Amino acid sequence: MRTKTYLRSEEIEWICRELALLLHAGVSVADGLYLMAAEEQGSALGPVLSELGRMTDEGATLSQAAEQTGCFPHSVSALFAVGQMTGHLEEVLSGLSEQYRQQARMTAAVRSALLYPAALGLVMLAVLLLLLVKVLPLFEKTYASLGGQMTGLAGGLSRIGGMLDRSLPVVLLFLILLLLGAGVFLMVPAWRQKLSRFWQRRRGHRGLSWKQNQARLAMGLALGLRAGMTEEEALYLGKEILGDCAGAQERCGICSALLLQGQPLTSALEQAELLPVRECRILALARKSGAFDRAMEETALRLEEQSANALRRRMGLVEPVMVIVLSLLTGGILLSVMLPLMQILSALG
Repeated sequence: MRTKTYLRSEEIEWICRELALLLHAGVSVADGLYLMAAEEQGSALGPVLSELGRMTDEGATLSQAAEQTGCFPHSVSALFAVGQMTGHLEEVLSGLSEQYRQQARMTAAVRSALLYPAALGLVMLAVLLLLLVKVLPLFEKTYASLGGQMTGLAGGLSRIGGMLDRSLPVVLLFLILLLLGAGVFLMVPAWRQKLSRFWQRRRGHRGLSWKQNQARLAMGLALGLRAGMTEEEALYLGKEILGDCAGAQERCGICSALLLQGQPLTSALEQAELLPVRECRILALARKSGAFDRAMEETALRLEEQSANALRRRMGLVEPVMVIVLSLLTGGILLSVMLPLMQILSALG
């Protein structure tokens, strides 16, 4: 069975967490997958789990089954393989569960941060349309009854309002299509994944996206080290996790070259600018004390918290800016009409 869409972060997190618990209880991989499939019978996950259980029961490894279904990213299948080869599959599954829980938190934070500004933007658009289409024509009639006409900015806005009024069905159709597109984006995982990959290719190595990718990289490195990988293998895994980000791929290539030259991983990460300097220095101290993998996990959690805080701060600026813009536009439109009208009324009085 093949699919063009990966499972959602929440679904991968649940599968890894439940399977880790079942393995800890002494249940085999195939039996565990069958139990999970029975639990999810009737949901979209049920057929996927049944197929995984069937393939592993027939002798395929978990990594081979995950790769053949096409429901899991390649980095997840690679980690399954490493866990089975090193005998640390349970630990790898627990680590993957934490990684995808972190990724689900990031996705939820971005979604909630974008929802309110989007709703506020629609309200702003509705208010401006109401002013241009319904309010300005009333002022134009008032001007005409006084023997004058609207000129300058007010006249231009009135003409725009008239054009919008005549094409109102087209405008409403455009807004409905826009809302439908937003709904499809929120409801269809395949569309979200395509847009996310496009954004990662273009902007994944900059700004807030790079902060989030640094957290993902650190968690990938921690997972690889916990599974018994060498530093080079763990870095390759991190590169796979950031596979959609061209800028990150380039930096990972620089880091790999530095490792081949004999540089320690912490120094290579710092020179390649893959992780912040402060975190690299903390990791260097942890490496000397023998707690490198644990320190890498803590680094991932700190970077995730920093990226979430940066997102909240940035989104916190959106509301006041949009309110100020709406107030200025509304006030400007009304003043452009009211001031000339007041002059006419004072001249008549």
